[in-house]
Amino acid sequence: TSFNVSKADIGDVNIVARSINKGKNTTLKATIYDESYTKVTSSAKAVVKINGKTFTQTRIVDGKLDVNFDTSSLKAGSTYNVTVVIGENKLYNSKVLEVPLTIKA
Repeated sequence: TSFNVSKADIGDVNIVARSINKGKNTTLKATIYDESYTKVTSSAKAVVKINGKTFTQTRIVDGKLDVNFDTSSLKAGSTYNVTVVIGENKLYNSKVLEVPLTIKA
């Protein structure tokens, strides 16, 4: 007997703050949900890009994505496109999520 297990789709990303202060170090915190609006449960690989430039590679753990980065090179008063590329694994299909991020002075 065999059976097929279908993978869930990633649905949405909820970033705690879509506007952050310009400074030396900032943590971008996000929660990643599947198509049923349940937190992603596996340790999925993720790549975070800012305006198309790869910033870091990390993992989503218990639906949480925490990324520490230096904002000193980003222009205050500007809005950047943050892209989170989530890799396919045994539970989830791959997904690209995009959200705006504003840098405050």
